Amino acid sequence: MAALLVIMQAIFMELLNASLINVAIPSIKAGFNASPQAAQWLISGYALGFAVVLPAAGMLADRLGHKRVFLAGLALFTLASAGCGVASNMGVLIAARAGQGMGNAMVAPQIMGFLQILFSPTERVSKLPWLGLASGTGATLGPLLAALA
Repeated sequence: MAALLVIMQAIFMELLNASLINVAIPSIKAGFNASPQAAQWLISGYALGFAVVLPAAGMLADRLGHKRVFLAGLALFTLASAGCGVASNMGVLIAARAGQGMGNAMVAPQIMGFLQILFSPTERVSKLPWLGLASGTGATLGPLLAALA
């Protein structure tokens, strides 16, 4: 059960982070006096970082182990999130968002990998609804929390 909770938390945070930026952009844009193009790079930088690292993350996990890549991805995501929190300009914020995308790209394939490794085919069927709950909750709460901030 503990492993399922870790997997659920990872997928929850991945979707929460990906979805909250859309609502937060107007505030960020105003706070940094940023151009619309710079604000768009907050989304694009995250997506670019995710897309560039995702293919390699699965291969690395096969060679180095899913746990190592998962933990490295969490560490990168955490450091990049701290970078977002202390960003003094849009360039730093965009780079930190790209780092978040890279970290999440390292975590994402491991979620399904862990599901395959840790649970039998019969057990997996009962775990999938929990992953759906975590995914849906993260994607839904992201915009709501951003609106409250």
